Amino acid sequence: MDSSSLKPISQPRQLAFLALRAVHRGAFADVALDRVLQSGTLAERDRRLVTELVYGSLRRQRTLDALIDQIATRPAEKQPADLRLLFHLGLYQLRYLTQIPAAAAVNTTVELAKQNRLGGLAGLINGCLRQYLRLTATQTDPLELPSSALQQLGILHSYPDWIVETWQAQIGWAETAQICEQLNQPPYLDLRINPLRTTLEEVETALATVNIQTCRLPPRPPGVTPSGSLRQYPAATGV
Repeated sequence: MDSSSLKPISQPRQLAFLALRAVHRGAFADVALDRVLQSGTLAERDRRLVTELVYGSLRRQRTLDALIDQIATRPAEKQPADLRLLFHLGLYQLRYLTQIPAAAAVNTTVELAKQNRLGGLAGLINGCLRQYLRLTATQTDPLELPSSALQQLGILHSYPDWIVETWQAQIGWAETAQICEQLNQPPYLDLRINPLRTTLEEVETALATVNIQTCRLPPRPPGVTPSGSLRQYPAATGV
């Protein structure tokens, strides 16, 4: 499908859907994401949304599948592949992206179904996502967890049981839960400075010219933690 023909509100989600479909068919996530980002002209905000949807849906797949098992009539593993991906996109936005209005998450997911020849299932998607919203209105967390502490951590944080079991045997439940939580956070990008070629101040100035703010790292070796996209970075030497 030509991404330029899509409505602007749906284009980032459509590109995320195409990337997730490619990953499901065997592509590496970073390669699939880069390919769809290169296929159209997107504002930086929309590029960030595509990236978040792709990596977030993959990172939280076990949790999202558990929600599908809970609110749909068929378990996730028995859903058609494309429908399962649409559920992942919709539920990820509802559960993890607080900056996106719930109505927008539901409506754009339904629109995605129609755009990708799944219009006959649009009502099912709409009903399941709205069922999740109804549950969130009455419960702190509508996700139903099993009685097993091992499976609870695995489903809640989207890790396979064997990883949780290995960590638990080595460091205990409390630290395992903390690691599961922390490793799901998006990583920071740190830039180390080569003092033989430039200075910390020169790099900070170069980044500031493209409106990228920085926070200095501990002084040895010198470096900064920048904000913004890598595509904004100037070709500063010595970084």
